[in-house]
Amino acid sequence: MIQIAICDDDFQVCSQLEDYIRRWKEGRRLEVEIFNTGKEFEEALKERHYDLIFLDILMEGISGIEVARKIRETDSECLLIFISSSKEYALQGFEVRAFDYLLKPLSEERFQKTMDLCQNELAKHIRYIEVKESRTLVKIPLNEIIYTDYYNHYIQIHTGARLIRSYQQFDVFSPLLLCYPQFLC
Repeated sequence: MIQIAICDDDFQVCSQLEDYIRRWKEGRRLEVEIFNTGKEFEEALKERHYDLIFLDILMEGISGIEVARKIRETDSECLLIFISSSKEYALQGFEVRAFDYLLKPLSEERFQKTMDLCQNELAKHIRYIEVKESRTLVKIPLNEIIYTDYYNHYIQIHTGARLIRSYQQFDVFSPLLLCYPQFLC
């Protein structure tokens, strides 16, 4: 699931971006959250992680560049896309490793191209495990695993979409997951 945040003090731009994202979605699993101030977004960042962030540069209070700097202190992998009505901040945007810089008014065609590039980039960062289900090798993204259990000589991997059963011993399977901090035994 792709976690997306939109932070812009212009409600119309937020609505337009959300609409563009919904049209781009086409079967992709994603979640979109909207924030109207940089402070509100900073509070959410304390508890949530986002894969993709649309960030307005010129906001009341704290600027998008300042928010991006704070993001980069703890997260070097999320994709930042700045949205602005001015070209003059583009260089500052790329100093915090922005993935793209979109100018207002937003063009849906340009947005679609950016999202396709984002999808390719995000796919590079997905970690997964491989297990044998029946006679087929199955790749399971780690972020889709809810939990696993062991029943009747089968490892059962529970995801949001389905149950995957793999015939193997638990002590052989568990090292695949226990090297990642989000899993515990």
